[in-house]
Amino acid sequence: QGSFLFHDTATCARTMRAPTEYGAVTRDAVEEERPLIGGARARVRKSHASAFGALLAVTGLAGLAMRRGARARAGIAPVYAVEGSSTFTVDVGPCAITSDLRAKNPEFFSSGVAGVRLARHNLKTDSFFEWEDALVMDEVPNQPAYRRKFSLTTNEVNFEYGFVLVNRRGDYLYEIGEHSSPIVSAWKVGESTCVQKYGDYFNRVRTLDANPSEVNFVFGSCESECPPPPPPPPS
Repeated sequence: QGSFLFHDTATCARTMRAPTEYGAVTRDAVEEERPLIGGARARVRKSHASAFGALLAVTGLAGLAMRRGARARAGIAPVYAVEGSSTFTVDVGPCAITSDLRAKNPEFFSSGVAGVRLARHNLKTDSFFEWEDALVMDEVPNQPAYRRKFSLTTNEVNFEYGFVLVNRRGDYLYEIGEHSSPIVSAWKVGESTCVQKYGDYFNRVRTLDANPSEVNFVFGSCESECPPPPPPPPS
């Protein structure tokens, strides 16, 4: 499938409530006001939430707790709000901005990465990762050359989320979304993962975070930070 690169946030807000792919849709294509998938996605995701609500009512919290480990291994997150303040840190260093990611998004990366935002869907809300609702993250100073971290401490993210790159032109690139999204490579069937899969959509979820108060990831990955380069060979 194709993927979406967004510019002109006012137009994007009118035409697409829930960006779910990433990459190369031009500003002109967005301004055509084509019917996009945001509304359908919201309805699908609401049906999932209703199904989980029914599960809670039938089995009770104790039964759900017993299955949390199995659900996490399958990439299906337990459904509850993670309350309280948390620090989110994402590394967008060289290990994150790979040659493959650049090749798939040449227009976006023709302008350097200027910032990162944190997109979210809080439990029992109708806001699904909208750009205008995304939180601005601050760049961490004094990082080594092989890392570039952005961080934010907030109590405003309690369920699903994902990181969004912003380039110097103001275009933005989501790590989360459908099968063409960067985060998909971190999802493995039957393995412990940081990624939630609902139907065709892949997102990060607070209830899969190993330490909900200190969340550290590489963009598009379950790794916590970019590793240092290997030492030079002996002379």
